[in-house]
Amino acid sequence: MEEQIIKDKFIGAILGTFVGDALGRSFEGASPGRSWTDSSEEIEKAFPGVYTDDTEMALILTESLVECKGLDPARLAMSFARGCHPERGYAWGAIRCLEAIRQGVAWEQASQVVFPDGSFGNGAAMRVAPVGVFFHDDLSQLRKAAREQALITHCHPSGVGGAILQAAAVAVAARAEPRERPQGEIFIEAVREAMGDIPEVYFRALDEVEALLSSDPEPAPAEVATVLGHEVTAPRSVPAALYAFLRSFFSFREAVIGAVALGGDADTIGAMAGAIAGAYRGVSAIPEQWRERLENGERGRDFAVTLAVSLFDQWKHRQEKKNTL
Repeated sequence: MEEQIIKDKFIGAILGTFVGDALGRSFEGASPGRSWTDSSEEIEKAFPGVYTDDTEMALILTESLVECKGLDPARLAMSFARGCHPERGYAWGAIRCLEAIRQGVAWEQASQVVFPDGSFGNGAAMRVAPVGVFFHDDLSQLRKAAREQALITHCHPSGVGGAILQAAAVAVAARAEPRERPQGEIFIEAVREAMGDIPEVYFRALDEVEALLSSDPEPAPAEVATVLGHEVTAPRSVPAALYAFLRSFFSFREAVIGAVALGGDADTIGAMAGAIAGAYRGVSAIPEQWRERLENGERGRDFAVTLAVSLFDQWKHRQEKKNTL
């Protein structure tokens, strides 16, 4: 694959997270749309361009991967703690976890401060896109990095498994030729192989994704939300984001609008679908008018693009180093 295409995919995954998150922000907690078509105009009109904790944590993770030349969970944990702005919409459990890290609790233990068995929310999955693109060609390292970044805040097996599934989907999208027509069952099989050994609930959910993709007539958003979910738990949101991408792989816009149309945790499902679609089609597939509406302050749109390019440059350096060994 041409180097420029891979670079565009890196930017697409990071900016796709940003766009999906910002687009879904206004629809968090909403009921599923009446139909995919009816939802489009309403969603676009309400696009504020402001991101939430989903994008903030993804940017911090990207920054850490660049600075550490890979994943350093101890340093990443402190970066999460120091970079947390509660007004971005962090869940109370995440705020308490990150506050514990700031107070000196070891990162390996902080995720159990609120939930002794760990959280199975989708917070570790929503931010994992940079891991997916950075390790798209090294699936063993992909799973390790996705797991370690998840453990900082979500040590429950389902919370970790959701992050690995999302990272695997982003990686499979990044490895694909952007003009290929991904057949749902082939893409899903590649994801199954990439994600390795994670909780069985995700394998069952992928079977349900396949069944929905082959349904005739196409299921409405409410049916998809009932089957796959639209909640804050990882098992009931990560597969839904993957479905939204596969349903409309030909259009970044339609994939993200479809994710947001599911309602519920719309910003996070939108962010995850946007990450996969961006990794598959590249940044050029993101509508220009959407990119222009993204907030662009100190850590806004331009910062996100620059950071994604730095991540690509770090990946390229790793490749060159491998080739000289």
